This record gives sequence, structure tokens and C-alpha cells, in this order.
Amino acid sequence: MYTPIGERFGKLVVMSEATKEERKSRHRKMHCICDCGKKTMTMLFTLKGGSARSCGCVAAEKAKERWKNPTKEMIEQRKLQGEKNKTHGMTKHTAFSQWADMKSRCTNKGHAWYKSYGGRGISLDNSWLTFEGFWADMEQLWVEGMQIDRIDNDKGYCKSNCKWSTRSQQQRNKSNTKFIDTPNGVMDITTASELYGVSAGCLRYRYEKGVRGLDLIKKSQRA
Repeated sequence: MYTPIGERFGKLVVMSEATKEERKSRHRKMHCICDCGKKTMTMLFTLKGGSARSCGCVAAEKAKERWKNPTKEMIEQRKLQGEKNKTHGMTKHTAFSQWADMKSRCTNKGHAWYKSYGGRGISLDNSWLTFEGFWADMEQLWVEGMQIDRIDNDKGYCKSNCKWSTRSQQQRNKSNTKFIDTPNGVMDITTASELYGVSAGCLRYRYEKGVRGLDLIKKSQRA
């Protein structure tokens, strides 16, 4: 098998071949040292094809030379790139993770819940495709522990159809929420569980077995 140990490719000299664990791909890679003194790992086919001629120092040097006398277009491009690279600094905020998951449910076909959201027409307002747009609309009413919730579950995510809710409030608003007949009237299972101190799973099991009245809400009764 051809292994170019000691051969030169531009400013790169091959020192040894990378192991399978090091290369992390099916392509063969070589440990090289550049004339500038920097060591680098480069794919063999890029060395043989001539696209890899240095560790990157040549391109860096050329860029440095160009910026000694930058054109108006170069300055404008850098300014635009700088604006693009600015971040809102909220990637660790709980509201950011909720926004990211909300966006993914509506736009990413690979998301586990896409079929229940984007797949059935639940859309995301165009201005909410960026976190900044979403936060501008929803920041004022946000409280720690709240979750983004739609008012009408058949409509998409936008300012007019969204609110912040607690986890239990959100559970009550789901389209598959189970309502049961209790001694205090019809209510959803989450509310009944909180009111009577009986787990939602236990109430659901009893109700589906035909248990009604006081027997439904007795704490001592085994499900």
C-alpha cells in the first residue's frame, strides 16, 4: 500500500500515517509538518491531488497581504460578516431551548414530533424563525418555569396564538387531554389529580374500568 512517508507536497512533508482512531473517517490521513513549523493532519487524496499545499499558512499570509490595501468591497463584506456573527447571548436561557425545540418541531422533518406539528400544518411565524424575533414578541410576559403554549392547538406559533403557561396548564391545553366525571363535576385529569391528591395515572385507570363517584377519588383504593 502506497504510503508517502518523507515525501514533500508543497510546503508539507509527510511524517507518518494517522491511525483509524485518529482519522475518524474512511479516508486515509497523514501527519505532516509544514515549512512554517506547524504540524497538521491532512487527507492523502488532497495531498496527491494538489489541493493541500500547506497547513493553511500560505492562505493566511495572502489574506494578510490583501488586507494591507483592502478594497471597499472587502471592508463592506467584513462588516456584513461581523453583523451576521453577532449573537444574542441567550443560548443558555431556558426560553432559547424552548424556542429551538419549537422551531425544530415545525420545520425539521427528522424531529420525533414533526408529524404532530409541522407534518400536520402547524407553522412558525416568519419573524419567529430567529430567536430575536420570537423574544421581541414574548419576553415581556415570560416568567421562570413557564413554557410556550398555543391558545388554539390547531393553529401555528405566533404572537396572537401563544402564551406562557405552567407545565400543568400546558397539559390541560393538549388536544388529547382526558376529561372525567368527578363528584365535583367534569374536569380534566390533571386538575382532578391536583384536587383529590390521586395520581393522574390512577384516575385514568379507574375511570376506564368504570369506577365513578367517591370510589374514583379515594386515596386508599388501589388502582
